[in-house]
Amino acid sequence: MKKVLILGGTQFIGRSVVERLLELQQYDITLFNRQRTQADLFSGCHKIKGDRYTDDILQLTNQYWDFVIDVSCYYPAKLDEFIDQMEGRIGRYIFISTVSVYQLDEAIQDQLITENNTAILDCTEAQKTDTTVSSYGERKAECERVLLKYTWLDKIILRPCIVYGKHDHTDRFYYWLWKIRQQQRFVIPKCEHEKITLTYISDLVNIVVRSMDIKEHSIFYNTSTHDPYSLKEILLKMDANMQAVEIEVPTLLEKGITPGMSAPLWFNLSLKVSNEKLKQDFNIEFIPFEQSIEETKVYYQQLQWPKPKAGFDPAIEQELLQDSIN
Repeated sequence: MKKVLILGGTQFIGRSVVERLLELQQYDITLFNRQRTQADLFSGCHKIKGDRYTDDILQLTNQYWDFVIDVSCYYPAKLDEFIDQMEGRIGRYIFISTVSVYQLDEAIQDQLITENNTAILDCTEAQKTDTTVSSYGERKAECERVLLKYTWLDKIILRPCIVYGKHDHTDRFYYWLWKIRQQQRFVIPKCEHEKITLTYISDLVNIVVRSMDIKEHSIFYNTSTHDPYSLKEILLKMDANMQAVEIEVPTLLEKGITPGMSAPLWFNLSLKVSNEKLKQDFNIEFIPFEQSIEETKVYYQQLQWPKPKAGFDPAIEQELLQDSIN
């Protein structure tokens, strides 16, 4: 059996990948992580405990791995040190990056983001070790550059958009499902001209698995899995009878509501990501968006619809709703 090393593997994307690989029963799977998050998962896998940002990761340099699937790398320095010592010990490196590596600004608002037409971010020395979310895209971009410089390394770098579905702990997509289920009026930004693309976890897992057996491939692939939609269009696909009240963006900003976790899936810009290169090279089909929503609802039904942590401040939302009536 071919040997697969998963860097991470117990949370969301990594967990979903491991579940699929176990179903296939074709691989000898080893997980390397700190064993702090759901350490009891996957008792049938080999496990190596360690922190990848310390010399613990050097435990992995004494054997050969047919595939390394890296879902947990956010800092470039230790990645560089690790790859430097792995020549001849890796068959293929599959790196989960992000579309946040792109330089996203008003200049790209009216075009699809492709792997070739949009520049990626620079990363300063300070950003390389920064621990805040503000430098996330820069650090991921630098990790890509680290992998790129090793010409001997067979690598596939996947750039998903916001990922949603089973095991998602972020609430970014779930928040809206939960709000709609309350069958009450709720606030959304008035941003119908802003289109975004997302990535469904089941499709992403299929892409990762396909990355393991595809023979001819490029290095970089956007992994958006449906057409660009506005936030309102996404919510209408969740439920055509949803009761969203659109509030002008300047009003939201005045109230301290900013793009991000206080208003999930709102970016205050378009994020239209092309997946044509992926579809062409991987010969892959995606689960229809509406079906992915229904599958995600089933998952949260099993969890009994817990209250999300993300979303509008209830007091501010009620004030906005009242003002909309007046």
